[in-house]
Order: sequence, then C-alpha cells, then structure tokens
Amino acid sequence: MKKIYLLTFIFILLLSLTVSAKGLELVGGLTYNTLEMDTEWKIDNDYDESPDEINLDIDGNNGAGFYAGARYWFNDKLAAGLGYDSVKADLSLGGKVKFNSEEFYSLDLEEEIELAGPYGEIVFRVNDYLSFSGSIVKYDLETSGSYSYGEYGYSDSSDITLFEGDGLGYILAVDLKYPIRDNLSFMANAGYRKADIDVELEDDIESWLESDIDGDVELSGFRFTAGLSVKY
Repeated sequence: MKKIYLLTFIFILLLSLTVSAKGLELVGGLTYNTLEMDTEWKIDNDYDESPDEINLDIDGNNGAGFYAGARYWFNDKLAAGLGYDSVKADLSLGGKVKFNSEEFYSLDLEEEIELAGPYGEIVFRVNDYLSFSGSIVKYDLETSGSYSYGEYGYSDSSDITLFEGDGLGYILAVDLKYPIRDNLSFMANAGYRKADIDVELEDDIESWLESDIDGDVELSGFRFTAGLSVKY
C-alpha cells in the first residue's frame, strides 16, 4: 500500500512539473521524531473464555524518517502542496490479558513501527525566511518484531507482526529557510504531529486469545526536519 501511495505522489509531482514550473517548489529531507502512544482495545467474541480485560502499555521511542513534497505558490504568501511522510521507530509493549477475571497471560514485545503516508498541506509565508504550514496526512501503521509470553510457568517467543491499521493525522509546523543560491535554500522545520489509527491484531494473536480484537492507537510527538528547497 505504501508503494502505491509513493508512486501516486511521484505521478502527481511529474504532472505538476509538466503543467507549470513557475511557482513550483520542491522540498524534502530527513526527519527526527518523538512518539508517544496511547491505546484502547475492543474485544468481540461470544466464547466464555474470551478475554474480559486487556491491559497493554506501549512505550514509543524516538525515530528517524524522511519527507518529500511539492508546493505550488499562488502568490507571495500562500501555497498548497502534496507530499509523502514516513517515520520508523522502536517500541516496547508489556502488559497482561485477563481471562474469567482471574487467569492471566503476560506479554512482552519488542516491535518496530512504520508510520507513513501521503499528505496535503497549506503554507503561509511570513517573509523569505519564515513560514507556517498545516498538513493532513493519510497514515498507514505497520509493526514488525518479536514477542514472548508466559502462561502458568510456560513461556514462548517468536517473530510476529502484532497489528496494523490506518487513519488520519495532522502536522503543524514552522519552516525556517536559509538561501544558498538564487533558487536553492536550506530548510529546517519544527512541528507537532498527531495521528489516530484504527488497528487490528494479527490473526495469529487473535487465534491465541480466542477473540476478535480491534483497537485505537493515538500517536503524538514532535517532528524536526532538515532538508532542501528548490524553487522554480
């Protein structure tokens, strides 16, 4: 799915270059991201042995990523843009699953998450060095890693994808530019990201817990970028 988004963005970018180069600005660079995660899980099963309580604590860590985009300036102050944003980070998950109000499975997982998707943005320029932007992002969230669990003194471990999903997010940011030459500038960006993702546990996990389990994952944190701007 991420490849489809990226190819679509590249097609739109090439189309924009063909239609009108005047007023077009290409931006891109590397990002450093902080991530906080909050989750809420919903259990749906008619079995008497289905879990009646899931307590999972997810700790997100800092992660690196990249972004690339194109902006079209309608005038000296206002622009609209399209782009692609991606970030990867490690996370740790620990908690317990409670059956029949007394039996517990304990979980410990080490995962890597990838949060990526296309965005649309509006940019307002204050002067040649400072501008503000707001973006709406269609994110996909995927995880990969390993887990271990314990049940009545028995333990096991394996590589697994824990959950995946999609949802909307936004980024509010401040851009700072430093001209290198006429049409080329160094661009630094500081922003705040928030995303609400609907996720579903993978089939193996749901089979093990004998339940259909969906969840909501809320990610938030700061995003710092360093890159280049090329204006036509």
